[in-house]
Amino acid sequence: MKRTLGALTLTATLLTACASDEPTQPGTGTTVPVTTMAPATTTAAEPVTSRPAAPPTTAPPTSTPASPAWRTCSSTAQGYSIGYPATWHTDTPGRSACVYFDPEPVEYIPNSDGFLFALMVGGDNRSFEDARRPVRGADSRALIHEEITVGGRRAVRYEVEVVRSPSGYHPDRSRFYGYLVEREGIAFGVSTYWFPDQPLAQYQAWKDTVDRAVTTLRFL
Repeated sequence: MKRTLGALTLTATLLTACASDEPTQPGTGTTVPVTTMAPATTTAAEPVTSRPAAPPTTAPPTSTPASPAWRTCSSTAQGYSIGYPATWHTDTPGRSACVYFDPEPVEYIPNSDGFLFALMVGGDNRSFEDARRPVRGADSRALIHEEITVGGRRAVRYEVEVVRSPSGYHPDRSRFYGYLVEREGIAFGVSTYWFPDQPLAQYQAWKDTVDRAVTTLRFL
């Protein structure tokens, strides 16, 4: 389900406003890293392929249910491939293909207001160390903060709840779940979201999709 809201860069402002430089022990559940997906810019058509996904070789930290059919989206221009449910959609080559995935048709319009989708993939050009910096404050709280490895790379699994949104761009009690994976020192995110007007069962299914998708992530 695509959700329209204000510019996604405001998400970073909201969730990093109380960032602390103090080190935090992993797994305490008191801090959480947050990254946002940078909107794709309009470019010339790039080679993008979609094919049946190979079995994942890297297990996420929690078990995930098997899916009857997945495909792989590969973007040579962005340098990665990732799996997604075969019945889901991604955008056309040259726009946000392999960046946004959703059960409904995906259409991201560059330079427009931001969107949220069921599966969002990509980075925001921050260093991994900066992106995983703990967030503290009254406006959000950590539900999960776990340092792990994904495919032999340093990673963090997180879930954060927006207790109160000063900007109003996210409803109170919204949640964001996903992974930050280190890619040559840069943070690379795989994530989903939940708004209070959505069924919790749907959110859990999307979280399961993120858990499986991150096991299929390959950097080209």
